[in-house]
Amino acid sequence: EGFRVVLCSCDYFKAIKRERVRFFSLVNALVANETSVVFKRDIMLFLNTLVNSAPTLEERVEIRADLMYTGLLEGIEQLKALTSDEAVGTSELSDEHYELEVQLQVFETVLHNDNS
Repeated sequence: EGFRVVLCSCDYFKAIKRERVRFFSLVNALVANETSVVFKRDIMLFLNTLVNSAPTLEERVEIRADLMYTGLLEGIEQLKALTSDEAVGTSELSDEHYELEVQLQVFETVLHNDNS
């Protein structure tokens, strides 16, 4: 199953990089100022795909717990500010900013639904 292979790869990366929690490097890249909006969007797409592909609610909760430990929720707030700053002075977001905003909304919506 692809989900298990990807999760094992994330565990392997964590061990090789000696990180305390999975996804630490991804979340750091997500919130780094020098990371492009396209890569930020792709990171969120990957994280959403991984979380939403988990076969059980318990596995989704476990993955999200790791993500929250890395500061993802705070990072999402920073990224939402970035997308709203992009829209200031223009009537719409660039495609990349819009797609990032969609991925942020997907993460928060599924989190909220799972907590309900």
